[in-house]
Amino acid sequence: MKELWIIGIANSESERDVIQQVLGTVGEVKNHLVKLIKEDKKNDEENYDFGTDDVDDIEEYYVDNNDLNKIYQLEGFATYHEYHINYTATLASENTVIEL
Repeated sequence: MKELWIIGIANSESERDVIQQVLGTVGEVKNHLVKLIKEDKKNDEENYDFGTDDVDDIEEYYVDNNDLNKIYQLEGFATYHEYHINYTATLASENTVIEL
């Protein structure tokens, strides 16, 4: 089932994080995260050390309630010689809404 996900990309060398909204299944979002990681790796391949290179390496986190099989967060990363990038997708329905 396609759901709305919020993706955050945090680069330790950047002053600004990237946020995306993505509509997709868990599998599609995993593929998208790996695609993002590989695109960044291609831009700085000589400094790439290690990271999430395959969909099977994406970390999965599950909702802590009665629906224990529901994934609510996915994470991947890339480590370079002098910086690190985290890629996190969180199910939008699991985000807490704060009313101001």
